[in-house]
Amino acid sequence: MKFSFFALYESKTDDFDVFYTSMSDYRLRVSSMKSTFRRWAKQDISEDTYPYFDYFKFFMSGYMSYALLEKKECSKEEAIEHTKVLKERIKNRLKDAGSDPSQTPDSVSS
Repeated sequence: MKFSFFALYESKTDDFDVFYTSMSDYRLRVSSMKSTFRRWAKQDISEDTYPYFDYFKFFMSGYMSYALLEKKECSKEEAIEHTKVLKERIKNRLKDAGSDPSQTPDSVSS
């Protein structure tokens, strides 16, 4: 099966996460994620109709962007593992560039 691997990231803090999809165009998956967020954001606070997903933080920030990392033919299990590998590669590149993704402005002490 062919998978697309993409990252959602917040440009202000370098916070990111890597996702995969088997959809023919990863942008459709991002659009679907955004639609899910909008339904969640519009619901009454007392409702549980739409649960909160961790990736919503990117849409709430106002500085969210996304990028295609690669496309690859693999099994679902391999796609899950490859997502972890890509995430580690990005973390290492950010550290090498002097940006630590675990150090957001809120967590850095002066």
